[in-house]
Amino acid sequence: MTATAIVNAALRRIGVTRLNSLENDQTKEAFAARDIYHFRRRELLGQHNWKFAKKRAQLTESATAPPFGWENTFIIPSDFIRLVSVHPTTDESGTMEYRLEFQSSDDRVILTDQANCYIIYIFDQQDANVFSPQFASVLAYVVAQDLAGALNRPTELKQFSNTEYRRLLGIAKAID
Repeated sequence: MTATAIVNAALRRIGVTRLNSLENDQTKEAFAARDIYHFRRRELLGQHNWKFAKKRAQLTESATAPPFGWENTFIIPSDFIRLVSVHPTTDESGTMEYRLEFQSSDDRVILTDQANCYIIYIFDQQDANVFSPQFASVLAYVVAQDLAGALNRPTELKQFSNTEYRRLLGIAKAID
């Protein structure tokens, strides 16, 4: 599965000609699809703890100390979408108090009193080859919904895509 294949599935659902390449085509459909696909992919990744998009990391302590209330600041990875769990050790059963915030440098950080910070998180998985078939189908419907509006397709196509997106999202989450 590729990003182009997912977008082509979306375009077929609203009766629009397929693309040769999502990244290289210079049509109005391709321009709209590039904007919509990447935005909706990230949004959909943030809605569930998708197994194909889960990562573990030991966070690096920030050189900037927290201004007050916490002892330590840890920098969140740049590919972060959604937090699954936070731990003071590599043992997943341990928990800790923390806050997820932004630093003045616009870095997302975890504030805590612990000396170490390990996280499990959903990352910005861009490789469509590892998406589950259910995720890819849901993504195609939500992209179709937005493309229907952007490309002035009949309202019924947008409504149908929305209905299918909502129906399949629950199934995709349950299977994952």
